[in-house]
Amino acid sequence: MSNARLLQALLLLGLAGGAVALRLVRSKPIADTTDDEVIQLTPAIRSHLQALRTETRDWDMGPDVEPVPARTLRRLDGAINDLIDDILAHTDSPLQAADVAGRLGVGLAALRKAPLAASDRAWGYMVEVWYVLGQRSATGYFTHEAEALPVGWGEPLPPGWTAPDQPRPVPALTTVR
Repeated sequence: MSNARLLQALLLLGLAGGAVALRLVRSKPIADTTDDEVIQLTPAIRSHLQALRTETRDWDMGPDVEPVPARTLRRLDGAINDLIDDILAHTDSPLQAADVAGRLGVGLAALRKAPLAASDRAWGYMVEVWYVLGQRSATGYFTHEAEALPVGWGEPLPPGWTAPDQPRPVPALTTVR
């Protein structure tokens, strides 16, 4: 009888472990990046990223949105800057889309506890980094409607962009790619 109980306990433990594993897998977005998509960090891309890094970000959500605490905005700014710094620290060797998507995932984790309006604004800055790099595939992190995607691109346009090759004006940007 103890063997039956042991078998029963092992079976229940296995089922519980499987359920936990399945929940963990489903809770994380699955990146759709094309593993063979590669970009090269050029001086123009580095300049654009540096301009994004140094610009004063617009966190004004409008009069209808409750003000976001300054420390939350500093945390969001820090997450965006960390993402850009991480990419800028990369050598001039080819950069895989999957690597960039992983770095985006780390940055997006900082948005989880932020108020929705501030999170959406930070999301826009992060998807902008993806576009500045010229990545075409989907990261799996940004939700979007199929019709909101530019033809041939896997993510929605960042706020202020009119086309994948027409970014918003960034005040500190001295060169345009």
